[in-house]
Amino acid sequence: MAESYYQQSRGDLNGALRAAEKAVAKSPNFGLGWARVAEMEFSFGHTSLAWHALEKGLALAPRNAQAHALKGFLLSAQNNIPAALAEFDQAIALDGALGNAWLGRGLCKIKQGHAAAGRADLTVAATLEPQRAILRSYLGKAFANEGDRPRAAKELALAQKLDPADPTGWLYSALLNQQNNRINEAVRDLEKSTELNNNRGVYRSQMLLDQDRAVRSANLARIYDDAGLSDVALREAARATTADYGNFAAHLFLSDSYSLARRANATSQRFETPAFSEYLVASLLGPADGRLLAQPVTQQEYSRLLERDGLGFSSSTEYLSRGAWSQYAAQYGTWGRSSYALETDYQWDPGETVSRNLESRLFSVKFKQMLTPQDGLYLQVLDLWKNTGDLTQRFDPNQAVAGLHSREKQEPSVVVGLDHQWSESQRTLVLASRFDSSFQQLNPRGSTFLVTETFGVPDGFFREDLTQSYESRFTVHSLELQHLIRTPNLQTIAGMRLQSGTDRLSNLQTINVGNAPNFEIYFGNPGDIIASQSLRLRSLRISPYLYEHWQVCDQLWLIGGVSYDYQSQPRNAFFAPLDDGTEIHRQLSPKAALIWNPTSRATVRAAYSRSLGGFDLDQSVRIEPTQLAGFVQTYRGLFPDSVVGGVSGARMDAADLSLEYRFPSGTYAAVSGQLLRSRSDHEVGGFRRDLFTSAGPAIQLNERLRYQERSLEVSLHQLLGDMFAVGVRYRCSEARLSQAYPEIDPTLGTTSINSRGLMNSVR
Repeated sequence: MAESYYQQSRGDLNGALRAAEKAVAKSPNFGLGWARVAEMEFSFGHTSLAWHALEKGLALAPRNAQAHALKGFLLSAQNNIPAALAEFDQAIALDGALGNAWLGRGLCKIKQGHAAAGRADLTVAATLEPQRAILRSYLGKAFANEGDRPRAAKELALAQKLDPADPTGWLYSALLNQQNNRINEAVRDLEKSTELNNNRGVYRSQMLLDQDRAVRSANLARIYDDAGLSDVALREAARATTADYGNFAAHLFLSDSYSLARRANATSQRFETPAFSEYLVASLLGPADGRLLAQPVTQQEYSRLLERDGLGFSSSTEYLSRGAWSQYAAQYGTWGRSSYALETDYQWDPGETVSRNLESRLFSVKFKQMLTPQDGLYLQVLDLWKNTGDLTQRFDPNQAVAGLHSREKQEPSVVVGLDHQWSESQRTLVLASRFDSSFQQLNPRGSTFLVTETFGVPDGFFREDLTQSYESRFTVHSLELQHLIRTPNLQTIAGMRLQSGTDRLSNLQTINVGNAPNFEIYFGNPGDIIASQSLRLRSLRISPYLYEHWQVCDQLWLIGGVSYDYQSQPRNAFFAPLDDGTEIHRQLSPKAALIWNPTSRATVRAAYSRSLGGFDLDQSVRIEPTQLAGFVQTYRGLFPDSVVGGVSGARMDAADLSLEYRFPSGTYAAVSGQLLRSRSDHEVGGFRRDLFTSAGPAIQLNERLRYQERSLEVSLHQLLGDMFAVGVRYRCSEARLSQAYPEIDPTLGTTSINSRGLMNSVR
């Protein structure tokens, strides 16, 4: 037993556990020895082994107060609060001077909503053992939760003085400063806490220390964001997911960040996949907490023993001078193992130019139930309605299509998820969903192609506008199974996704007035019907994947992965006239990334990935990782919609490199570069007509698309004193798009488009 405590004092938890096991091997009826084994198993996060040893210890030594307190903490971790309270009461009855027992009972009372009684117990714990910094930290946090800043600050300052090497006091001090808008102080305190993280190595294994680091990084990301350091915040959240992929708060922050990028441009779907996917992962991994389900009001801090049941409400309204406004409201609640959230989001925007109007309404019901301490059930029901004009990004806004009108509706769509934790190192996620989406569009300038012939000899190739009425009813079913394995230096993410979809389409094209002169020559008069189609199309995707995170040492993380995609999709469901044929895509996609910290203040991140775009919104319904080392590796699409429209099954490559440094003066510098490439060889609709015979069918033309985007970004941020932060960001990007039709003789007309754009931005 003495050897066990000695090895623990040296930070050798494995040696301490082995010594305790030798003690009970020599004396199987040694109750204190079994309690010691349970304590050491608990320090590794082995709750089932700890529980087994503790039961033996209590059977042999039922009056061991410390063992009863440990059992109380095990029960509270399972959210069995009544049973935990009984154990803490028993421990206090056996030893009224045991600080851990008073601490545990106070935390359980706070969980039940009895804040005053809980603080009283925490005060007793700190009084009984006044030199223990951790007890002062918890008491300070309890005061902070009730808004008593002076007492909270006093207790946390005392904790830092008693043990300046303990990261807990610095963490709670940072959160207190954040609550009181002292953001710069919060940044410094939490950076200090992160630096001290490994000092708790005498109590927690390396795997648990990595989880602690992930919690601190997730909190630090939120505080960086509050300070206006959004780039730094995103990088910190990426470190959190790398250190512990199971940290739900880091995934939630990434989802929030990608959602902001998505909302900044209503027409770009580039970040839709990572935004929705990261939120699904966070919801599956997270506890039953209504604040988590109501995404905009979620706090990043995760202190499970300080959570409290109850109801909440959040509302926000934004109004712009041009008449645009948005309204968000959420009502949420948590009771024990159950939580829910009701959300509604309404947006109205008349647009800054003609035909850019937008009106949308989203209603969502979310529910999370912990069936057992190891099993969580997640349910989400969505209802979306949206009316828009021409929102496509254009170089000249005056080129917007007047009269274009789109209506989208997602009738109640359902997402169901299950999280089962087999052990402390293994868990399985299951995601099943059904999305039913309808889309209608009336476009007076629906572009299509015309190949003209004279006596069967092609003599012209034109792109012209027809009036198009397009309707789609798309139903997609998705099932994904994912297994997570965590060891001290390795994290494995393996899974498979199956998706099937049915698309019922109708397409009506008529001749425009004045916009299709060649169609009038070859087809007839304005208003004549050129094509009327009604199709039923199917799609199927099978995607197995494997990712491995390897912590080579404290300074280096290597990430590797591979995915395989088999995708059967409609030959042409978007570019009229449509085609009911099927095409197959198969792709093996390698992934690689690293995070290297050559010093405590310098970071190098790099990543390369290949991916395959989906057919429709099925691409976004997934829990497969969407980012590597903080770089997005799966986009909804890269091609500019304003030029080529929506493209399915595109192949994408992404390469990223970032060099970052944090100066002691509160200066954050970063230089990053990115290379994106995408290619697609797909079919678009057109018509063939002979001038003299007026004969010719609707045809399908091969369109070859090649896209490349290169960008370089430099950012510099500086914290000034306790209240101010300044920053500058410069970004230069170059994009090239090649659009060609190899089946068409180049002499017949404009058969290819090569465009190049260069953009500089300073923020």
